[in-house]
Formats: sequence, structure tokens, C-alpha cells
Amino acid sequence: MQNKKGLSDVVTTVIIVALSLVAIGIVWVVINNLISDNTASISSSGDCLMTNLEIVSASLDGTTLSAVVKRIGGDSEISGVRVYAYNSTSTVVKDIIGNFVVGEQKSTTLTIVNPTKVSVTPYFVIDNKESYCPNAIEKDL
Repeated sequence: MQNKKGLSDVVTTVIIVALSLVAIGIVWVVINNLISDNTASISSSGDCLMTNLEIVSASLDGTTLSAVVKRIGGDSEISGVRVYAYNSTSTVVKDIIGNFVVGEQKSTTLTIVNPTKVSVTPYFVIDNKESYCPNAIEKDL
């Protein structure tokens, strides 16, 4: 009879150790994902601060808005530039995909009626996620 009690203590100890290992594994996965996500975010935030763009020109021909964007600073390779055109009721968005080297200009056209403003912001693709910089450059039309 005494051996059965000892056996149940061993089984109980093994179950507690196994549950502890499972709990540690779950906590590790959650913390590791949080750290990885924040590292990518911090990296793109630093890149955003260093990347400088300029709207060289924005001209309208009927409902076609032509915008020319120039990169004037930053060392990081960007994935592209998002161009926004605004009017009183809507926003039109178009991406210029690909890196700009410093001094390079790229142009795009958007179709919009009575635009009032155009803005551009660089973006980065990190781990298949687009990360748009919060510091948009704007130009009133």
C-alpha cells in the first residue's frame, strides 16, 4: 500500500513539471513575437527619420495630377513612396514602387477632380509587412 502513495507523488511531480514546461514555452513564444515585432518597428522608425523626400512639382491637366518626387536624404533602401492626392470629398492613393537613391526623381500621375493637396511618404517592407512613415511631405495646389 505504501508504494502506491509514492508512485502517485512521482506522477504528480512529473505532471507539474510538464505543465510548467508548457507554460514556459507559451510565455517564451509570446515574448519572442513581441520583441521581434517591436524590433522591426524600431528599425523602420529610424529609417523614416533619416529618409527625406521633396515634392519637386505637382501640376494639374484636367483631372490628371502629375507629381514629381525627389529623394534628398537618407541612406536606407526604401521599398517605395506612397503618393496621396486630396480634394474636398476624397483621397486618391498611388504607390511609386522601388528604391530612390539620393538625388533621384520619380514621377507618377493620379486621376482626381479639383485636388487641393498632394502628399508623399516613404514606406518600407519588413517581414512582408508594409510600414508607412508618419512624416508625410505635403504641398498645397
